[in-house]
Order: sequence, then structure tokens, then C-alpha cells
Amino acid sequence: MTHGKPVLTGNLGSVIRRGLRTLMHEHLAAPWPEAVERGSEYGGIDPVMVDADIYGFATRARSLRPDERDRLHATVRELEAVLVQLPEDAQPYFERLIRMARLTFNVRSGI
Repeated sequence: MTHGKPVLTGNLGSVIRRGLRTLMHEHLAAPWPEAVERGSEYGGIDPVMVDADIYGFATRARSLRPDERDRLHATVRELEAVLVQLPEDAQPYFERLIRMARLTFNVRSGI
């Protein structure tokens, strides 16, 4: 560790990118949670838009602009805040989106 930050190895970035790609493939293969009504809001968020936003940012993980990173952070915070308001059987679907967003941040920052 250097100044409280982990020292990165050369292959870590490629491992994170592979992990993100795998998670994205899993997400695309997963059906939309039946208990979540498209067009409905939960705690002030539209789950369809959150899904599209996070996935879209993940597809461009290595080239997000600072304003897009800020939007991704805000979207994740909003999703985390309302996760328990979503139907219980739908929560794993949205938890995967949160993991996807975290990997997206790590790809961009090299961590």
C-alpha cells in the first residue's frame, strides 16, 4: 500500500474488465423481474431507466467523462437508497446492477 491506496498489479485491470463483461452478459441473459412493473416508480426512481443508465455506462466504462461518472454515482446512490422498497424477489437483479456500477468505477480508475 502506498499512502493508503492499494498497489496495483498489471493484470488487475484486465481481471476487472473481464469481470465486468461477465456480469454484463449475465445481466443481459436475466429476465426482467416480473414483480417490477415497467413505468412504475419505486422510491422516486424508475427501475427501467436505472437499469438502462447503469448498463449504458458500463458499456463505456473506460471512456466515461467526469459528468457521466457523477451521474453514475448518483444513480447508484439512488438505487441503493430504494433497494429495499423494490419487491424482494427483484432485489438480486438490481443488486447485480450495483455490482456492475462498482466494477465500472474500478475499470475507469484502474483499481
